[in-house]
Amino acid sequence: MDWRESLRSECGPVMGPKMICKLLQYPSVGALQAAKAKGKLPFRPVTLEGRRGVFAWTADVIGILERAEQSRGPARSQE
Repeated sequence: MDWRESLRSECGPVMGPKMICKLLQYPSVGALQAAKAKGKLPFRPVTLEGRRGVFAWTADVIGILERAEQSRGPARSQE
């Protein structure tokens, strides 16, 4: 199982704020909420009826991580 499938299995279709912070390197849930308030999130937040907080489609977060991985370029060999 690759990391994408592990995330889908662990989080389901919607990811909660703590996992978003962990994966996208927000220092705290408060920082994530501040980014949402400023319109600075790299994804469109999901609204869940009866729930407060910042949520994201797991597929959106996976896409962000994939693009970050691709932007690194080819891996360098360590000689």
